[in-house]
Amino acid sequence: MRSRRDYRSRPALRFDRLVLLVGGGTFYGEDLFGHLVSSGAPVVGVDGGGDKLRGPGCQPSWIVGDQDSTLISSHKRMNYIEMMSQEESDFEKCLSLIQAPRLAAFGFTGGRIDHTINALHALYRFSGKRDLVLIDQTDALCLREGSMRFSLSKGERVSIFAFRPTRFLRSYGLAYSLRGLELGFGERSGLSNEATGGDVLIEAERGAPYLIVVDQRRVSALWPTEGALDGWA
Repeated sequence: MRSRRDYRSRPALRFDRLVLLVGGGTFYGEDLFGHLVSSGAPVVGVDGGGDKLRGPGCQPSWIVGDQDSTLISSHKRMNYIEMMSQEESDFEKCLSLIQAPRLAAFGFTGGRIDHTINALHALYRFSGKRDLVLIDQTDALCLREGSMRFSLSKGERVSIFAFRPTRFLRSYGLAYSLRGLELGFGERSGLSNEATGGDVLIEAERGAPYLIVVDQRRVSALWPTEGALDGWA
């Protein structure tokens, strides 16, 4: 089934659980992806990302895109939503279309640096609207506002970045305190901080989203209540 209706007027694709998005960039995190698929997480291919899902054992629920980088004929038995607008990237259009408690995005970083920057742009644009984690070759990253609590083992890396000048009110569980610091692109970053072991708290001023980056194997720290991650590293 193919839908040609303008995606902006189309009813949202609604899911009641974690959804996996697969883009056309370099695909990293195969083991994590396989674990989440085996847990029953539905998969949505984003344009050329759909071509990565043609093999057995991983049939996407939907393919969405503008046809500029996907083999449409290979998806003729799948639900395909055609999104022809060039005003937004396919990733942004997909995020506009899908409503789900959580989204894990694979294949939106690596390769072309402009695609990676656009993925961060989309993450920022939909901050507060989508609970989204980007999966990279080595890392998992998410955008948060206000306070966040999670757990990491001693010495595990955690980096913190802010898109715009953001004052951090307090932190604990980190080797280098963020209390009273102002982070922002072009000013100061929180690259390569470390957990002291156990609970970590990061609290920033309200309305100021910031990036948290951890090792891909510790993605469960970003989503401590996500059942699909049970049994993961």
